[in-house]
Amino acid sequence: MNEPWGRKLRLVALVSLGFALCVLAVLMQRYWREVSLDIAVYWEAGERMRRGGELLYKPPTDPLNDVGRFIYPPTFAVLFAPLTLLPRWLGYALWGLVQLGMIALSLNALSKLCRVNEKQRVDFWLLLLMTVFGAAWETLREGQVNFIVLAAISHGLWRISSGRQLEGGIWLALAAHLKVIPGVLLAVLLAQRRWRAAAGMTLGLGLFYLAPLIWTVPALGIEGGVAQNQTMARQYFDEVAGPRVKKQEASNVGGPRAPNCALSAAFQRFFYKDVRLGLQTEERGPLLFEAENAFTRWGGFGMAALMYAGALVLAALRRDTLGFAAASGLAFLAATLGNVLCWPHHLAALGLVVGPLAALGLAQPRYLWRALFVVCAVILFCIAALLPELELLQIWGLPTLGALIAWVVCFYTFWRFDDARN
Repeated sequence: MNEPWGRKLRLVALVSLGFALCVLAVLMQRYWREVSLDIAVYWEAGERMRRGGELLYKPPTDPLNDVGRFIYPPTFAVLFAPLTLLPRWLGYALWGLVQLGMIALSLNALSKLCRVNEKQRVDFWLLLLMTVFGAAWETLREGQVNFIVLAAISHGLWRISSGRQLEGGIWLALAAHLKVIPGVLLAVLLAQRRWRAAAGMTLGLGLFYLAPLIWTVPALGIEGGVAQNQTMARQYFDEVAGPRVKKQEASNVGGPRAPNCALSAAFQRFFYKDVRLGLQTEERGPLLFEAENAFTRWGGFGMAALMYAGALVLAALRRDTLGFAAASGLAFLAATLGNVLCWPHHLAALGLVVGPLAALGLAQPRYLWRALFVVCAVILFCIAALLPELELLQIWGLPTLGALIAWVVCFYTFWRFDDARN
């Protein structure tokens, strides 16, 4: 097959995957209104934020919210709140369009971050979309937020690598205020001695901390609004983030059962007594044998900490653009897997790991097989194993294994890669 036809087929494949996501986004509009999913949690949180945020982290009262209480930082509710001014059906429709837009923006920002030339962008986007397709599908199905976070991180890293370090740091701060995990990228900036970017991220963290004042001050007045802003931040760390870190458990929001692919969840399914193994089964663990409680709760966190430390070492050694992108992606994926919850939609983080690897492979074909190997591993383990009919594979941790394979191959490639020899 000659190259022009091969390129056309790859373009058709890219468009087909994108079209499938568009169709899903359209079909989900009615489903979201009939079935309680994560978007219902966001809607109630947005309404509460508009009223001053006093009940933001309290149990749900909305009849359409059967999922549970809001568990994200207040800034996300601040950004979602304007949608609740609209009729629910229209707000849901706009949220679906936002999700599609963020997927496209993520792919575009990653291609710019990784310095992919125009002729190779279709191939790059195809490899990347194949990698994150399962995460994108789950994000659209549940109305989740992961590609908004990925878009903010990708855009921030791109601006930093382009010399707009202060601006890029602020984008990373926004991502950290939508979900706390992107905050781990601050250490990457410090390891790379990108002081202006680190300063921008620190400044942004402070500015976005004040974002709830947009709604709390009009609802409660200046004094009451400022006090409520502090109260919400304290409630988030005391009632949501703090207990998860201290106890390494999240039983009130799904627990370690499959399809949770966090390292700690896999450890508990393998070694913890009386853990429910999956959503479709009532069988209980352990899959292998019962181990010490401390090992099962902290083993996954310890493994993720070692991976994160490796990413920081790589960041200190590799100051080039692809090395910076790879170190950032490796750090973010390590933190994602180290969290007590890592559902299929959280694997959008794989885009930040596969992106630099794919860009290197397209620029230097000798490395392309590694990128293709990782994409195939992700499709086989992370996407195929997410089907309900294949829950046994989820229980045994195949999605986690796929993410680990991606991390190891990317780390090894950029650890050994030498610009001077290539």
